[in-house]
Amino acid sequence: MPSWNHLPVEIKQHVVKKLDFMSRHSLRNTSYCDRLIVNSTSIILPRVRFGYKNGRCLILIYTGIDKFLRIEFEIQKNGTLVHKSENSWASKDTSKKLMSPSDPFPVAIQVLKSVLAHKSILINAMEWEFSLKDLDKKVQNSVIKLLGGAKFRVIEMVPTLLTWNCLVDFSESVAHDEDLKSIRRLRMYAAIKYCNPVSAYEKTQFVRGKHLYDTILDMALPSNITEKFQNCLMEHPENSPDDLLQKLMMFHKSHPVGTARELLDETLICWSRKSECGRWVYVMDVKYEERRNAPFETIQCGLGPFCRRCSDPFDYWYYHDLPRRILNENFLDEIIINRNDTEVREILPMLYAREEKEKISILSNGVRRELEVSSWGFKRDTFSIDKKKRKKKYTEDIKKAEVVKLTPEDTISEKQDISGILQSIVTAIVFPISVSFIFYVIISLF
Repeated sequence: MPSWNHLPVEIKQHVVKKLDFMSRHSLRNTSYCDRLIVNSTSIILPRVRFGYKNGRCLILIYTGIDKFLRIEFEIQKNGTLVHKSENSWASKDTSKKLMSPSDPFPVAIQVLKSVLAHKSILINAMEWEFSLKDLDKKVQNSVIKLLGGAKFRVIEMVPTLLTWNCLVDFSESVAHDEDLKSIRRLRMYAAIKYCNPVSAYEKTQFVRGKHLYDTILDMALPSNITEKFQNCLMEHPENSPDDLLQKLMMFHKSHPVGTARELLDETLICWSRKSECGRWVYVMDVKYEERRNAPFETIQCGLGPFCRRCSDPFDYWYYHDLPRRILNENFLDEIIINRNDTEVREILPMLYAREEKEKISILSNGVRRELEVSSWGFKRDTFSIDKKKRKKKYTEDIKKAEVVKLTPEDTISEKQDISGILQSIVTAIVFPISVSFIFYVIISLF
């Protein structure tokens, strides 16, 4: 049977396509030839998230729906503690390792660079989350400096809490310009009426050949749509760009298909459209409406990644469960605008905990879960999990064991066994050496 080294390059590339992300990374660091093979085989990651706050760093690599690799760096008195887990936030599923004392921030950036900054890896969306305190210290400039010119292949950049100018400059500094199509600033209002976002307000511009989105998810429906737009319009000065497009989306239920056009004032126009996907309302400058190639009445779905029927399954899952994951993560909640409200901090986690218990009870009743194999570098020590049980069982077996006394006959048989082993060793090793030596002496004499 041929080994891996004797396989053709085409077969190796086909095998690499079937590997998970961390197995690819492991194979890439095996040899120079394997690195070339991995680099020639592309892979798409749906989303990557990097966070930094209060001396702690987080790397979250999503590989699918409910599938992710989580690495957290935390500084301790005696070193840097690294937490690693796969598909779980629970502490019992986390493996920990203590490294030499160092600043977690440059270590995390180097890990992010070595794992993801390759041309064979394409990332659909990449989040960068920093606290306001760190942004005041220009932490984004430190990221660019530590990357040392390395860039990621990203389709959409999602840096939070950055101003528009800093947001565009930072995105273009860490991502390849030919792959970068859009930049999104994401925020959210939390509420307890709905456990998931049901509406979203979005502002869109077109700058430097890229779409800039300012998206605010809302877990409640707007009571007055006109008032909602008027409040948002007040955030922009009179010299706002003509191509500024404002959109309000409500995706909690379907509507009968219909389109309505309304002139708000001399410069602003409002388009409202309903469909089976939901409802969306556009507000824009009249000049921008005239420059559009496709009329608004022909748009089949304007909900983007928030539509259950038309969007990518991962994108819909990610935004639909975003508040639940943020509260479970409990690492960076800067994305929630009203995070200090009492109902958000106390009541909402209780609702999610109740949902989680119901989901577990449903899964335990007749649904068989497949055995998951941990990724390379994220395997937990299975011996330590049942260590106490095995130790207890071993102690009980010793207590139950019978006491055996040796008789003189057993001692004699033991000695005979030992002498037999020694005799076999002499026959197998010493005798051939002696014969060879005698034969050598005889030849040398003649």
